[in-house]
Amino acid sequence: MSDTANKSSEQHQNSKVCFVLFSRAIDKNAKNLARQFDGNGDFCVLTYDDTGEANDEIDDGIRHVVYNRRSLNTVFTGCAPKFAMENWAIMPGNLDLAHLLFVNQNQDYDYFWFCEDDVRYTGDMSSLIRKFEHHNDALLATNYRGYGPEWWPQNSYVSPVEASMSDKSVFLPFFRISKKAAHILIKAYANGWSGHHEISWPSVLRYNKLAITDLNSITKCYTSSPEVMGMGPGTFIYMPPKLFAGFEKNMLYHPVKPFQEYKKRKWFRMKKNIKKAIGRN
Repeated sequence: MSDTANKSSEQHQNSKVCFVLFSRAIDKNAKNLARQFDGNGDFCVLTYDDTGEANDEIDDGIRHVVYNRRSLNTVFTGCAPKFAMENWAIMPGNLDLAHLLFVNQNQDYDYFWFCEDDVRYTGDMSSLIRKFEHHNDALLATNYRGYGPEWWPQNSYVSPVEASMSDKSVFLPFFRISKKAAHILIKAYANGWSGHHEISWPSVLRYNKLAITDLNSITKCYTSSPEVMGMGPGTFIYMPPKLFAGFEKNMLYHPVKPFQEYKKRKWFRMKKNIKKAIGRN
């Protein structure tokens, strides 16, 4: 390894990192993750709630940041069509604005891990993220893959640059982004780029020649079937939902849902399959 490469690796190893759990509340899962990061790194819970007030406080020993639409407006005003105060929803595809706002308000960190509350890891999460500390990629994510014409998020893509849409998408319930990459995305949205973040992110970052890397290319931590629309079977997929994480150690699982939500999603999927079987869409 060259002296320059050695210096870059050393600088990255000393980078400051924050792990952010996107969760509705500080629940059992949040407290368990907080224990894993105690003494091993900075941990925070992030909530988006349009029915309440924005806040940043310590709750039960855990930093809890709450955003609402007015919070997003402090950075993303004028970023239509990606964001608007009226006739706009954060789901699907705009959750990244909360992630990017968090980066913008926490400039002391170089890298940010974001994890949705339906992700489970059958090991110590702080140990998992240390496996990536020597890598300076702009984005580390799962299921970095090509997509077919049936993948609907591509239809949301808008760009001022012709032929800039990435031919690969990313799956973002669990990922790490660099501060530099986040600020490039914020600037792109201000300049008219837009779309579901699983297509806008790879498009903007690749256009700016920033590196995107699949987690599995560094350390094996999930399975999936990327050629399938729902990415299943596998441990880290879009559909179908899971009631529990599996038994294989040191693996990421998604989506792990509470029983009522699991039942609701299974029933919805069953009805959809029945309609498809009898020719009704």
